[in-house]
Amino acid sequence: MASLHNLYGDQIVPLAIHYGYYTEISTQYPTNFITPIATHIGDYFAIPYTPVGMVNRMGATDNKLVDHGNWGTVIANHKDSAPLLGMAIKDAKVENNKIVAAVYVKAYETIDTLLKIQYFIAESHIIAPQLFYNHDPERIADYEHNHVLRASANGLWGEDLTSVPYYKNEVVGYNLSFNLSSEWNADNLHLIVIVYNDVTKEILQVESADL
Repeated sequence: MASLHNLYGDQIVPLAIHYGYYTEISTQYPTNFITPIATHIGDYFAIPYTPVGMVNRMGATDNKLVDHGNWGTVIANHKDSAPLLGMAIKDAKVENNKIVAAVYVKAYETIDTLLKIQYFIAESHIIAPQLFYNHDPERIADYEHNHVLRASANGLWGEDLTSVPYYKNEVVGYNLSFNLSSEWNADNLHLIVIVYNDVTKEILQVESADL
């Protein structure tokens, strides 16, 4: 994912969702990456193994998962697709122990399906052990974990973006205020905002801002 992010720049917004057997805490792996939102996503999409991922959650309900070796191919095939929406995040910051931001979304075409908006909090530069099979050494004691999903700021599925239909050129705005956790390093946080189709769960637009 790091190499794809370097290749495509801001066209890629990574989010690392820690789920399943390898998130279990042990003496060798004491850092807790388990969160309610990560567990919810993993359960809903029936993640069978890791590493695996989704690219914009595209595909049929039972065919959204993409093996990590194929992420680059899927991204290359869709990176120039015309977006249905535009998004901007303004004044994202940590202030008075809260994460605050203003988010604006604009429709480029009239959309007749209910859309949801969801705010994810992610953290980078977390130094913690990581297990790699077929790697020497297999256990990296000081591995740097980036873009780690820490929380959803508006529930497990977010909230309705606006009413249906969402008309072409219509702009909607939201103000976010979410309590900062003492377990996070405020200097390494990102706000990731997605807008997705409530029926298919496909992500139609995403934006990220460092806090």
